[in-house]
Amino acid sequence: MWTKGLWHWYRGEAFMGLERFEEALVDLRQACNLDYCAPPYQEAARAFLKLGRAREAQAAAVRAVMIEPENAFSCSLVGAAAFEAGDYGLSVSWSTEALKLASGEPYLKLAARLNLAVALLASGDSDATMTHLQEALNTDHLTVAPDESAGLFAEARADIKKLLKARPDLKETAQGVLVLLTGSADK
Repeated sequence: MWTKGLWHWYRGEAFMGLERFEEALVDLRQACNLDYCAPPYQEAARAFLKLGRAREAQAAAVRAVMIEPENAFSCSLVGAAAFEAGDYGLSVSWSTEALKLASGEPYLKLAARLNLAVALLASGDSDATMTHLQEALNTDHLTVAPDESAGLFAEARADIKKLLKARPDLKETAQGVLVLLTGSADK
């Protein structure tokens, strides 16, 4: 519940919108210290991810989960941070949990499914990757606004391209996934 930290939350959000992530963290940390609620921890996790500080993002997202264990967004953030840290098995676990919790929230469900598919690809499970991508393409995206859906698919493609740099051994499977997502394999 918000009491003392709301002003810092709004200011942190403003800095996030301006992509001034270090400044956002100052206020978001203050909001975390003043109030016991998940949103400032979630936003701090997002800021840390933007700054490439995956382990700190993971710690902030785990704290958000500790406060609100049934929050799909928090679980998704832990999965994203684990992915960025190269811990693909942990990313699969948290993304799976986020998908379970997001059943009534179409945008979060699509985001969680795409995150899970990319994490599964990174962990080497190409069959499960394709299953989740097909589900995302055939049903999940139909319940999300087209511009939001396009943004999530673009993020998934960017994650796959980044993954290819770290894991060139996945090139063949990743190219197949890119064809599924866009209709053509990006080089």
